Amino acid sequence: MKLRWRDRRLWVGTVMLLLIALPLAFAFYGSQTGPPAPTPTPYPPPPVEGLWRIEGAVIDENQKPIEGVCLAIGPLGCRATSPKSDSAGRFFFDLPPANVDYDLHFTKAGYQPFDVRIHPTGPSTFNYVLKKG
Repeated sequence: MKLRWRDRRLWVGTVMLLLIALPLAFAFYGSQTGPPAPTPTPYPPPPVEGLWRIEGAVIDENQKPIEGVCLAIGPLGCRATSPKSDSAGRFFFDLPPANVDYDLHFTKAGYQPFDVRIHPTGPSTFNYVLKKG
């Protein structure tokens, strides 16, 4: 059986298409698999080595996290740069190592303000309950 010229062109075109398409398909598939993306840490590490990470959570009386609670450190009250709780009620801030007390003031509209004095002796975790007010 002898192939005509038109049949040969069809076969050559099919082989060329396969030679181009297969490596592209493998490259695409290979880019979709591989090691999973790393899980991000909940908070960034302290910007300066040696700082103490103070973290915690703010919840309401029903054990539900409260988002947007302003945490003022010291007597100046809530500022634009003050730490705020995230959607899970978590907050964090970094302090230099020191043997001092810190006054924390938690405020959020619709809740009673909450004041507490802490004396951290290293990285610490504190959890607080705000009452509706």
